[in-house]
Amino acid sequence: MKLSRHGATHRGVLKKLLLVIVFLIGGLLLLKQIYLQNMFCIWRLNRSSYASVRCLGKSVDGRDINIIRLSSKNSNEINHRKRILVLSGQHGYEITPIIAMHDLINELSNTKDRRKIDLLRHTEIAIIPVVNPDGAYRFRRCNSNDVDLNRDWFRRTQPETQVVYNLVKQYKPDIILDLHEGKPYFIEVQQSQLDRRTLRIARQAVKLGEVGIIPRISCKYKDSALSHRFFIKSGIPSMLMETPVTLDLGRRKSKYSSFVLGVAQAIACTRY
Repeated sequence: MKLSRHGATHRGVLKKLLLVIVFLIGGLLLLKQIYLQNMFCIWRLNRSSYASVRCLGKSVDGRDINIIRLSSKNSNEINHRKRILVLSGQHGYEITPIIAMHDLINELSNTKDRRKIDLLRHTEIAIIPVVNPDGAYRFRRCNSNDVDLNRDWFRRTQPETQVVYNLVKQYKPDIILDLHEGKPYFIEVQQSQLDRRTLRIARQAVKLGEVGIIPRISCKYKDSALSHRFFIKSGIPSMLMETPVTLDLGRRKSKYSSFVLGVAQAIACTRY
């Protein structure tokens, strides 16, 4: 009996190891594919009815940090739109939100869906799909200076955090969404007067987007340098979304996209 239990334990360890190897290889191949397609996507998006692309700056190794702004190009509506800024790919190996945002960009850039067209008339969804392009290219957490960008927001020692911070000052988003991967499903907002309104938006977004995640309030922060905590302290409503690393890639991708669209719907019809 002991031998069989040991054998089962070894098989369990091997299965977990195999899962990690498959995830690493698959993730690296997916990110390489994204970079091979990147120039074509930028060219195509600049011809889109609802998308525009701009390079905000360069990473440590000189890779472009792009922002894609999705909205109706009717100039009469520009001043009335609510602005949602979405950050993904701060940690280069968190591939699911990166892929989800590329898919959402492609979906919205030439949409024929009347509801989505109407949403883009009332909101602008600005997405930085890969904040850390060097980390994504090498499939690693940190940037090329071995700095965790999501711990660098107060000091802003890295070109990537500087680029995003300067954009936020200029763009003045109504809300910031930070997408990550690795922990169980959750959406986090901070306990403050400002974030009570943010929590209402989060709950509304989850309902409208049929996301199936209950937003939570976290009161005790060991690390206040995370981007959504930093920006909320700067007076900008912000929230974090995470999903666990599983093989159910399609389901997790849809949750990120649904949440972003849900926030856009919620903020479009809310005094905020």
